[in-house]
Amino acid sequence: MSAGGAITFRQVLRNRNFLAIWLAQLVSSFGEWLALLALLSLVAFQRHGTPYQVSWVLIAYVLPVALVGPVAGVFVDRWSLKTTMIGSNLVRAGLALLLALPGSLYVLYGIVFALSAVTCFFVPAQMAALPLVVRKEELLVANSANTQTTYFNKVIGPAVAGLLVARLGANGCFYLYSLTLLLAAALLAAAAIGSAPGRRSEPRTVFKELTAGFHFMAHHRTILFLTVSVMTAVFAVSFFDALAAVFVRDVLAQNSKLFGVLVSLVGAGTIAAAWAVGRFGQRRPKAETIALGILLMGASILLLASLSRVVPVLGCALVFGAGIGCIVVSAQTLMQEETPQEILGRTSSAINSLVTAAQVTGFLIAGYVTHWIGIRRIYACVGLAMLLTACYAYLRGRRQ
Repeated sequence: MSAGGAITFRQVLRNRNFLAIWLAQLVSSFGEWLALLALLSLVAFQRHGTPYQVSWVLIAYVLPVALVGPVAGVFVDRWSLKTTMIGSNLVRAGLALLLALPGSLYVLYGIVFALSAVTCFFVPAQMAALPLVVRKEELLVANSANTQTTYFNKVIGPAVAGLLVARLGANGCFYLYSLTLLLAAALLAAAAIGSAPGRRSEPRTVFKELTAGFHFMAHHRTILFLTVSVMTAVFAVSFFDALAAVFVRDVLAQNSKLFGVLVSLVGAGTIAAAWAVGRFGQRRPKAETIALGILLMGASILLLASLSRVVPVLGCALVFGAGIGCIVVSAQTLMQEETPQEILGRTSSAINSLVTAAQVTGFLIAGYVTHWIGIRRIYACVGLAMLLTACYAYLRGRRQ
């Protein structure tokens, strides 16, 4: 350990099993960004799709999380976590190759849906595996490292992917995505991931198990607090994501270049906050860190509603991203600590499905309501709501 007993990133990365999982996430998440950009380019530019047709790529990508996720969690809690993660990557590698075959847009949407559905098995399996390969006191730092990896790819992924799409074409990117998944499967095969006590494999009623995650979430005060907090944050992010391009165009009178910078700064803020939480937040109550994240997001989006100059807006984007980092790292760790290992897959899938529903709802409401009251008022209302939520979250965390 480092001075003062704090866990360091270097210490966690010395764990060969965690290192294998971390590297697998690094390469596969980059490949996922590459494939998504290639898909959007294929539909928008090569097939000259309408905005409606392009939007269905994202719908097919997000929808399985809400529909398939809870059911996937049932089987994740039954199966070997290592086998599930490796198998998910191998199946996705095969589906990625199918993207390169000629076919109608409906076939393409179906393959994207299938890819996302298989990912619904991988994500909770990875979440449940982490407490088995690192000690409890290392969980916060391990989640911080994973979050930094995800958002690092979000910052550099689109730029690098844009160059690769231009050089390799969409099909070349799909082949490369398949290779990243095969590499991730090989890395996971080298990791030793045991089974937790209480995991069972005999047949049981799927519906009964399906509701177990939701039941636990609804009756566990900490997990319920976590779920509501994350749903609130994602709902706000969905408004920001849905309207940011319009804000840059109509309020700032700028172009897509500034929009790209703004999105990258959100990712940079998330990376910085994830590092800070892992480095300095180990002795802080996680509920308070979540409240801080909601406060940062609410304050930045409320301030954004009154700004019309570029530099302050970019500063708000950085703070907004920092709020995301505080919430993601602390929420993942809190869920892993508070949820029994034998239902961790179901609980994480249940939370993901509700969070996705909040995201989709935000997307739908943002465009419709903005038409009536304007983007500044929308941002002001969302910001105020998040500040109130932050106060509640802080008081709730203090009581706990």
